[in-house]
Amino acid sequence: MDIYDCNDYKKFVDASLATMSKKGATRRDLASFIGCQPSHVTAVLGGDAHFSSEQAEKTAQYLKLDRDQTAYFLILVQFNRAGTESLRSVYFSMLSSMRATATPIRNRLGINEDLSDEVKAQYYSSWIYSCVHVMLSIQCFQSSAAISDHLGIPQATVDNVLRFLVGAGLAIKKEPGIYIQQRSILHLDNASPFLIGHHSNWRLRAVQEISQAKIGQLHYSGVISLSKKDSLRIKEILSEALKEAIQVVRVSPEEQISCINIDFFDL
Repeated sequence: MDIYDCNDYKKFVDASLATMSKKGATRRDLASFIGCQPSHVTAVLGGDAHFSSEQAEKTAQYLKLDRDQTAYFLILVQFNRAGTESLRSVYFSMLSSMRATATPIRNRLGINEDLSDEVKAQYYSSWIYSCVHVMLSIQCFQSSAAISDHLGIPQATVDNVLRFLVGAGLAIKKEPGIYIQQRSILHLDNASPFLIGHHSNWRLRAVQEISQAKIGQLHYSGVISLSKKDSLRIKEILSEALKEAIQVVRVSPEEQISCINIDFFDL
């Protein structure tokens, strides 16, 4: 579990201990290292108790977090300990800033960023490129004809996209008419000049889907007024839901293609 994806230090510690248990680490070992009784560790990870700042810092040592991760972890503990929503909001802002300045996600995931700006400019110029790229992970969509038929776009357009993907190293041609996906994970940093286009492409595609009124699709838009406290809570709920959805996707067999767009912002 990536520390920068966490809003709950207890879940992070518990998940880290579960991973370390394969090497013999236990809650009792953590308790001994941070100088408390095992029952206190149990009360913290399974109840309403919290680590002190000193115990949190020792816990970060035990989990072998680096300096930046330790700083994030310590603020995360304070965020979870905060007794008022105004204080939680202060710590939440600090955590958000630390996430933004942390090691880019692509590096933490081990993603090699070797696509040229020229390739990115074309790839993110239309939703079709990323859509076809992902569709190639599904066996029944590994031909130009199948993709064209499913998306309802000209086969000549799909052929051009496939040639581009092969040339960019994002697909390979296994046999006549059959293409296989390469490099399934691509990521754009928040500072990327191509990010706005990527978001816009898929939201425009969502508008097309809404206009067709297909049964079984999920779309919701609304303008709301609410407290600052509840606005913060909704952001946390959506963030956690997205993380859970991504975990489901990672282990899910490739059978169909879907799109997720999430927006929640202040006006």
